[in-house]
Amino acid sequence: MGLALLRLIGFLVMAAVGIGGVAYIDFNTVRKEAVESGEPVPGLADYLSSVPQRFSHATGSAGGGNLPSDLAAMLPLPPEGWTVRAAALSDGEPFLPKSGQRATDEQKGIIESVLRTSAGSADELVIQTYEKGDRRLVIRAVYFPDSIFEGDSTQERYDLQTATARSEGRPFMTLRGLDVFEIFLGDGMRGRLFAADVGGQIHLRILAPKRMKDTELLPFFESLHVKAMNYAVVDRKDGLGEIPVIALASAMGEDERARYEADRMAQLDAAVLRARDRLDQALARAKAAELAAEETQSYQPGETEKAALPSAGLASDCEKGSGGIKRCSVGSGD
Repeated sequence: MGLALLRLIGFLVMAAVGIGGVAYIDFNTVRKEAVESGEPVPGLADYLSSVPQRFSHATGSAGGGNLPSDLAAMLPLPPEGWTVRAAALSDGEPFLPKSGQRATDEQKGIIESVLRTSAGSADELVIQTYEKGDRRLVIRAVYFPDSIFEGDSTQERYDLQTATARSEGRPFMTLRGLDVFEIFLGDGMRGRLFAADVGGQIHLRILAPKRMKDTELLPFFESLHVKAMNYAVVDRKDGLGEIPVIALASAMGEDERARYEADRMAQLDAAVLRARDRLDQALARAKAAELAAEETQSYQPGETEKAALPSAGLASDCEKGSGGIKRCSVGSGD
């Protein structure tokens, strides 16, 4: 058993080194090409932004293949030594402050929202709890129906597309093109909360123990099926889930991390502006259609002509007097 485990660890290490090596070579190749062409040399943040398009071109017309369509199957497998089960409301207790300290109503509400078994108009909702000893990690995944994202933009669509931005999280990692943000829960809380969404249609929230290091969280993120999620949504992103690169903010140098975070936040802001613009245009079209309908309904053909005619039962008698003055009298036509 010990030998088999060592072999497995060796295989995983070699696989990780191989993937990392490919990304490292490609990154250096891009930088070298920029130098040779006299263009600005990209940093890691710039490289990550260009990888989806580069990888999409490289894979050509590759389809979705045999990807899982069930939301639960897209969630991470339990790492070695961990078990997984359906979540319970009490699973949020280890993330609250220790005995003697009190969480605010807002903090309690955030924890409860991850474990809530309803999500408005959601088509599918999965909440799983991973356990190892006294440690728990909770993952919530919500899938909203295609109908919200097809056709014209709506307020609900806008709210879903901007939910991650409104969480005010800090860039934590980019996982095969998927940006993951960490939301600060406040002093005294014993949990860490991470947020991400795919096309605004699949929303992920991950609660992890505060004592777990970033490197200990990687096995959960690494087995998240980002590619399947991308193929399951209406607004797909080229190359998402197919990029063999995982960028962890805490593993970067200070300058590189600052550039990375600034780039990720700029991308997030741009996405919000695009969603807002689509909603404003949709609202303008709806208002114009409403006004046109009101004008059509209020106009009754023939009313102007009818109003110009003399009233029934009245007759007029006019005669020309001296000086050319015309005098008329009006009386009953009986």
